[in-house]
Formats: sequence, C-alpha cells, structure tokens
Amino acid sequence: MDKQIFREIIEATPSQIRELKLTRSFECELITAYIGVLDGYLSGDHQELEYHFSKISNEEDLHWISKLRYETSINVSNNQTASKVLAISQNDDSLYRGEAGFILGMHYMKNGQDANAINAFSNSYSPLCKVGANRKATKSLLNALACKTRISPNKKYIREYESLAEKAKVNGAKSVEAICYHNISKELLHVNAFELALSYTNKAFNLLSEENGTYHYFEVVLNRCHILAKLGRYSEALKDYQIALTSDHPQTKDALSAIKILLDQKRDLESFSHLEPCWVDKLNAHNRNDQKIKPTKTELKFINLIKSEPVTRDFVIKELYGDKLDWESAQNRLRVFVHRFRKKFPDQLIESEDKLVLNSDLTISA
Repeated sequence: MDKQIFREIIEATPSQIRELKLTRSFECELITAYIGVLDGYLSGDHQELEYHFSKISNEEDLHWISKLRYETSINVSNNQTASKVLAISQNDDSLYRGEAGFILGMHYMKNGQDANAINAFSNSYSPLCKVGANRKATKSLLNALACKTRISPNKKYIREYESLAEKAKVNGAKSVEAICYHNISKELLHVNAFELALSYTNKAFNLLSEENGTYHYFEVVLNRCHILAKLGRYSEALKDYQIALTSDHPQTKDALSAIKILLDQKRDLESFSHLEPCWVDKLNAHNRNDQKIKPTKTELKFINLIKSEPVTRDFVIKELYGDKLDWESAQNRLRVFVHRFRKKFPDQLIESEDKLVLNSDLTISA
C-alpha cells in the first residue's frame, strides 16, 4: 500500500472515511477493504467491519490488525490475534507497525490490561510519526494518558490534559483536543465546579462536530447531560439524553441507563456491574453527594485560575479584584479568602513560594 494513502486513511475523521468510501475508488482492493473496516469500527457497525476484514487475505498484516479491531469492538479476546498484531507492532520493516501498536493498545485497554496498553500506545508514537501520521500519534499519547488515569483514578491530571490539548491543536488533532477538554471537565466534577466543567465539555462538543456518531461524541453528550442535570437545567439535559438515544454503541446504551436514573432522581439504584467504571462512579457520587458543598462564583473563578499551574498571589488578586483595592487591603482580602477556601475544600490547595495551585496529587475519596 502507498504510504501517503495509508497515512490519509488512518488520519481521517469518521466523516472523511465515509466520504472516501462513497466518492473515491482505489485500484488496490486492500485500501478499499481497510476503509470499510475503519468505517465499521468507528460507526459501531460490527457486521460491516466483519464483512470487510474477511475480504483481506490472512497473509496480509492488515488482516490481523482488522481482525483485532473486530474482536475488540465485540468484546472478544483472542490470544492468537493479539500475538500476531504484537509481532507486527515490533516489525521495523512493516508500514503498519504504528497502526498495529495503536489497535493493540485499544485491545489491552478494553481488557483492563492498562500497563500493557501504555506500552503499546507509547511504542506506536514514533512509527506513526515516521509515516507522517502526527494526529494519530497524538491520539496514542492521549490513550496512554487515559490508561494512567485508570491505574491511578484518584489523581488529578488537569495539567497533563491541558498540555496534550495544546500539542493536539498544533498537530490539527481536533478529536484529541476535544477528548482532553472532556477529561478536564470530568476532573472538575470532583470539586463540583459544574459551570467550569460545562464550559470545557462545550469546547469538546464543538470540536467533535465532524465526528458525529462516534463513541467519543456520545460520551461527551452524556457527560454534558450529567452536568446539566446537576445544574438543574433538566430541559437542556433531556435534549442531550435524546441525542444519546440515537447511538448504536453498546457502551452508550449502558450509560443511558445510568443517565436515566440521574434525570429521574431515583434513589433505589440497581446493580450496574456491567457499566464502565466512570458511569458506576457517577451513579455512586450522585447517590451520596447531593448535599456536597459547591463552590461560589468567586471560588469557581479561583479554581479556574489555579487549576493548571502555580500562579502568584498578585496575579490572583488582579484577576479576582482588579484595581478596586489598595495593595494592603487586597492582600488581606485574599488571605481571608484562601483561609476560607482551605476550610471549605480541605487539601485542595497547594501554596509554595508565594504561588497557589490546585493539588494535582490529591487522592479524592469516591
């Protein structure tokens, strides 16, 4: 397969994949088949995925990569397929080395083997860059970071996600940038910063406009639905719930059950052991923490100022109070504010060398 065409295919958005499938014809049947595989995988159409990968000879590396995509999408684990793809991901001469490492990481991630997934995603980065697939390489970094959060789920990763979002923006990886903002939004929910969380999830939604129908698109929609429900904006939340009802992705259908409970304000939670961990957390948190203390508008603004990196007290004073107060009065007001903030949100604030920052290493009880 031509390297340039391969790069175009693996970097394409779902809408671009559909356009390639409908409007372009390729002499190479392998290209046509793999476009079909990606279309089926990204849209959650398992039958289409199986149909196209079965057309690829098992002598081809892309047969095994496609087969692992299929097995991952239907939650089947086959050691033979994974072993074949692992070998491809370690073959320096294979054009598909980076793609193999990427889908191998997805396979490990789906099966809860997060340490193996981190290695697979990290090892796929350089081979993907080598073929010019910088956007796909950035996705590998995102997935590796996502696995780290699964290993240490109570640690904050806001700074890491903001740094990766900047890298994604430079590389034109809109979906990665969107998912970073989506994950920042989820982090902010831990301190009940709902308005701020909503602003980040809206950023994510706008960036995913070209990926309508993907799992990540519906995940963002459901997260926004959850935030809107927490804010008491039920009519808006219901609209997002109805959008999510159109999803064919099994994970979305499961999460809809959890969202319905959030919207209906039910107290008798059923057992949802089959749900992904993040939705189990949302259900448990909703059931336990309805009365949890929420930040004021000023506290919310303060959290936004200090969430990513240490900032000076003078910077905080300027952003919170402007030039309305003299220096001594402003310092005293901030001192009182910080004292109250610490009492209201214990262990959330770190102060070092006259700088303030949100605690990124904090373990938050669920």
